[in-house]
Amino acid sequence: YAHRVRGTGARRMELLLVRTALGKQQELGHQISAETRAMLMPGVQSEGPPRRLYGSVRAGPHRPFVSGMGESGLNASIVHVVYESRQLYPQYFIQVEVGE
Repeated sequence: YAHRVRGTGARRMELLLVRTALGKQQELGHQISAETRAMLMPGVQSEGPPRRLYGSVRAGPHRPFVSGMGESGLNASIVHVVYESRQLYPQYFIQVEVGE
């Protein structure tokens, strides 16, 4: 997770790097739809009993700020999404300040 810090004239950025327990991943490839945008939890891995959800979702390649991978696929990255905060362990907190 990264963001610019308010009140610094967009000069300071903070980045949180985490270790993540991904579990069994649901593979979505590069598809983007209303259904994938609205996902609140990963899909069902097995109906069971017990009913089990995937631990996370893997998708991409996608380009930052643009839907899909584009024609060349350049500047594209694989995205891993977890839905439970208990799957995250903070590893590093980085602050960067850009000079004028």
